[in-house]
Amino acid sequence: MLLDLIKRSKMRALVIGRFQPLHNGHLQMLGYVAGREDEIVVGIGSSNRPASFQNPFTFSERRNMIESCFTPGVPVECVGIPDFGDDNRWVGHVLDNIEFDVFYTNSVNEKRIFEEAGVAVEEVPFYGRDRHIARHVREKMVLGGDWQSLVPKCVEKIIAEVGGVERVKSLRERV
Repeated sequence: MLLDLIKRSKMRALVIGRFQPLHNGHLQMLGYVAGREDEIVVGIGSSNRPASFQNPFTFSERRNMIESCFTPGVPVECVGIPDFGDDNRWVGHVLDNIEFDVFYTNSVNEKRIFEEAGVAVEEVPFYGRDRHIARHVREKMVLGGDWQSLVPKCVEKIIAEVGGVERVKSLRERV
């Protein structure tokens, strides 16, 4: 058939988030992109920030959270993306350091700055946005609430292994 003769080029998608921690909404978003593209680059934002209540997990821990949720063999690459406090410098850094064909986001600001830089941008739907907010997960950790139902089991395991709940509580006390 004619369609068999047409070879689709591999598409590499970029998704950026802080994943502090990776929650079920993030996982749904990554699954949405994985179902549409051949490869996913997950940009882990604020990779240069010191530990705080807003950023309690290290780049390495967040990379492990993401990688542990994907089936082995699924083409996912995690890269750290530092904060610069300047949108133009930040998007320039991303474009200079990460190879990708399309950027997926649900952030109005990210959509704007990437489109202004000439990047193809696709929107990602929100999944349970009222429940799936990393800040809510961290707050439930501090208050002893049911944060576990908001994150994948693979993430719950990593948080336990690194003493994440205790760390989040300690960092909250410093605020």
